[in-house]
Amino acid sequence: MSEYGGKARHLAEEEAGRDPLSTAAKWLQFSVVAVGLFAAVLDFGMVGVALPTIAHDFGLPLPSASWVVLAPSLAISIALLPSGG
Repeated sequence: MSEYGGKARHLAEEEAGRDPLSTAAKWLQFSVVAVGLFAAVLDFGMVGVALPTIAHDFGLPLPSASWVVLAPSLAISIALLPSGG
């Protein structure tokens, strides 16, 4: 984007009553949520693949070992309840 285009957008946002940094803040928030979601999916995926090995090593039946996956997601869900939504 040219320097003029950036200034024009900045002026247009000021005229519209918006803070020009609010767009950057929104992208930052989106990026943080996207990286966190990716990490969570990757984590649960790896544990799901390793679950039969975990169950075998600890001598547990597979349904009992599934709590390894369920416990963190349950804890996160309980922690998010007070935030509403």
